[in-house]
Amino acid sequence: MNPSVKKDLKKRLGEIVQGIARLDSLTDMVASNDAGIRWFDSGLFFSISGSTFENHNKLISRLLKIEGWAEKLSEKFLNDQLLAIYTAHFANPSSDKFCEGLNKIQSIYDGCTNEVVVLVPLAGIEMTIEAITIGKILFRRMNENEFSKLMAGNVLDPSSTAIQKHIQILFRGRTNVVLAEYRVVAMRSRAEERAFDECRRVLDVLRYAQSVLSNMTSVVDFGFDHEPASRERLFTYAYEDGATKGLIPGARDVGGFELKITDQANILLEQVGALKVTRVLEKKISEITEFEEMVLRALRWYSSAVKTAEAENKFLNYVTCLETFFTPTNRDPISNAIAEGCAFILGGDVDSRKNVFRRIKELYGARSGLSHGGKTAILESEINEMESISWHLLFWMISKLGEFTNRKSLQEWLEEQKFK
Repeated sequence: MNPSVKKDLKKRLGEIVQGIARLDSLTDMVASNDAGIRWFDSGLFFSISGSTFENHNKLISRLLKIEGWAEKLSEKFLNDQLLAIYTAHFANPSSDKFCEGLNKIQSIYDGCTNEVVVLVPLAGIEMTIEAITIGKILFRRMNENEFSKLMAGNVLDPSSTAIQKHIQILFRGRTNVVLAEYRVVAMRSRAEERAFDECRRVLDVLRYAQSVLSNMTSVVDFGFDHEPASRERLFTYAYEDGATKGLIPGARDVGGFELKITDQANILLEQVGALKVTRVLEKKISEITEFEEMVLRALRWYSSAVKTAEAENKFLNYVTCLETFFTPTNRDPISNAIAEGCAFILGGDVDSRKNVFRRIKELYGARSGLSHGGKTAILESEINEMESISWHLLFWMISKLGEFTNRKSLQEWLEEQKFK
């Protein structure tokens, strides 16, 4: 660690410990309702709140910015290490405790040299192929035998009770499951965080591309293993009050079909530009442009809309997808900026642009009613319309990856369209 960085960190630690409160009992810990941290260690009770809590969080941010630390170390790990440093200082006040603590973190970071393989169970995905790589994620189809061998390694008995328990939890009677595999050199806790984040971003891309993967007509429902709705039918029972007849059963399909990934997946993903997005996902964060970040953020809102069941939230998420690209930097009305941007991109001629502009204004009016507590009813047809607008806008924006680099370049293009 750079000596000047270490000196700065020691100074910050010294300032924080001056603001840590010693509590007399567990009762005092429970009674305190200030935002912050309370913990018990070595027979002592401590509390961090107010400006000291803010400085503690700023220190964690500072540690994460040390070259490479955020890649291998988690926020929770650093938080726990800092609490241990504070406790050690109170047990034996000395700035040496700061150096020892920082050296320990550095040593743990330096010791993270082995690649960690994280497997994240998915649901709602059917693979007709053994594996496919999308972005930084390898999607793997696996059966019970393959999974038990991975769990057993070279030490445990594959038939052990612990392994069989996990097989029952994961497979639930299924012949195969789909696992997302992510590899990274990091602490296990940080590797798991990064695996979920990378997998979520790839799932966002698949939700954008699900129409071509599922032949346009199927409603699909997929995600992490705990997310998709049940594929069982939800039965309802109805009767007319006062009628002599009994209950009349009905049923609703609350889930969706599985997303099918075949050997044609890469060809289909290429057709809608999804592979261009996955190539962005493979970049280092420092290499991603502002425009690429906008596309990834819009995909996140689109994906959230797709997997949200509640109509109003689905509609709002689609609108937010549009806002990602067109929120004005000046004080112009946001509805005008969004309607105008969509009109120039989605409208092929003057009349169609006028129609798009008018319709977006109308739909955005419904959004305002929802977000400000109004009683605006959202029709299913309006949700479908917003989904179509959002998808085609994303399709166009993805086609401009590599052409636009930031929000300004997009705005300049839109300004040029006004004079054509």
